[in-house]
Amino acid sequence: RTAAAAPAVDVLRYRPGERCVLRIDDGEPRFVKAHAGTAGERVWTHLRALHVQQVPVAEPLAWDPATQSVWQRWISRTGPG
Repeated sequence: RTAAAAPAVDVLRYRPGERCVLRIDDGEPRFVKAHAGTAGERVWTHLRALHVQQVPVAEPLAWDPATQSVWQRWISRTGPG
C-alpha cells in the first residue's frame, strides 16, 4: 500500500496576528482562512448567510473551531481584476 501524497499548500495572504489564507490542493483545491481569536466563527456565519442568499462568494464548506479556520470551495478568478 502506498502512502497518499501530501497536499499542495500555498500561502496566498498572511497578516500576522489576524489571519492566514491558504490554498490547499489534495486533488480538490480549496481556500482555508485561519483567523486569530474568535473572528473565524463570525466569518463562517456571515459566509453561510451570504451563500444562502446567492451572493457570489466561494461556497463555505466547513468550520473548524480547533484551528479557527473556514474552509471554502476554490473559485478561479476570471475577468478583470
